[in-house]
Parts: sequence; C-alpha cells; structure tokens
Amino acid sequence: MQTDTENILQIDNLRKNFGGLAAVSNCSLKIKKGSITGVIGPNGSGKTTTMRLLLDFIRPTSGLARIFGLDTQSESLAIRRHVGYLSTAPALYGNLTAQEFLRYCSNLKGGCDWSYVHNLTERLGCDMNRKIDTLSHGNKQKIAIVRAFMHRPALVILDEPTTGLDPLVQHEFENILRETVRDGNTVLLSSHILSEVEELCDRVGIIREGKLVAVEHVADLKAKQVRALQITFGSDITAQ
Repeated sequence: MQTDTENILQIDNLRKNFGGLAAVSNCSLKIKKGSITGVIGPNGSGKTTTMRLLLDFIRPTSGLARIFGLDTQSESLAIRRHVGYLSTAPALYGNLTAQEFLRYCSNLKGGCDWSYVHNLTERLGCDMNRKIDTLSHGNKQKIAIVRAFMHRPALVILDEPTTGLDPLVQHEFENILRETVRDGNTVLLSSHILSEVEELCDRVGIIREGKLVAVEHVADLKAKQVRALQITFGSDITAQ
C-alpha cells in the first residue's frame, strides 16, 4: 500500500457505458493524500457510478483507476482493506442491533479499536441497542457512517453522506471528517449541495451528464460565482 505523499487516487480516462448511454465519460482526476475532495452534480450525473467503478463493484468500459498505487480491478481486495465506503443506500442487517452489526463488521475487518467506535457512536448519538429495522432513516445513516470510519481507513469514499442527518449531527459529522484528514487520511465525497462541498472540501470536481467538466479549488470556485445585486434608492433619480 502506498504510504508517501503522492496521489492516493488517480483516474485516467474512465468511461462506463450502459447500452448506448455513457454514464461516465472519459473521467480523469488525481487526489492527494490528506485532502477532502468533493464531487458535485445533479442526481443522475454519474457521481455514484464513478464511485462504484473505483470500488470495483462494476467494471469500466474503458480507462484505468489506481488507489494507493494499486489497480482498482486486479487488486481490488487489497484496496478495500484500507477504504471506508458509504453508499447512497447502505445495506444494513436489520435483524441485528447496531451494536451487533458493528461488531460483525469489525470482525470482518480483522478487528478494530473499539474505543474509537464507541467515540463515534456517542458523538453521532447512535442508538446501539435497538434492532436496525426499527430505526429511522437518519439513525440508520449514523450507523452506516460509523461503519465507514470505524477501522480508520486511509481513504473514505462517501456518497451523499449527510442525507437524513439533523443539523447538529451533521456538524459533528463534519468535525469527524476534518479529524480524519488531520490524521493524514483522505476523503472523497459526493453531494448535490454546493454549500456542503464548499464548507468541507479543498477541491471540487463538477460532473454534468457523466463528464467531469471542471476541477477547482474551493476558493477559486467561490470567486467565479455569479452574484445578482438589487439596489433600491430612497427617492427618484435622474439618469445622467
């Protein structure tokens, strides 16, 4: 696994066709270690498909991607040992309590620091003793977030992570993201909410109709925002 300061993730001309539709079209992107990179675009723009390609859940029509210097297809199992993932529709075992489910996930990873897991669940306000099937959507989302972070992965890939979270929990989640990066790890997240990405990310990639049309530093993106001003005068004025 790569441990230096080079690119944690590199995508070269990645393309995915579903029949005659190009869901992802010639996408190229590099992500540095210790950064938060956002991918923004409307629903159906290709964000989720790109993330699924990176994790080898689906195979590209063409192009390559590498994570930790490893090929995402031939070395996907080695990559996943060091990646945390949150999907838009997390698969949780509803017949288990959150405590049982997270213990199960920990065992699959070969164990983890359970004191850190408790820290995450307390900060997010997780209900650990109820069956997951009985939890609200927002409370299920909290459990899925803990699962993504619990083994302190070198790379965390998050697809619409704040869906269903109330503002206080969302604020704590943002703190967890920042701490993850301060520890030297890397985050890739997707959203269709520009303000969320502006708040959290170092760089932003903009996807439209399967194409990565721009990659900007957040400060540069803000400088390009179009602003409309309305000026009201206290009395009539004469045009000069």
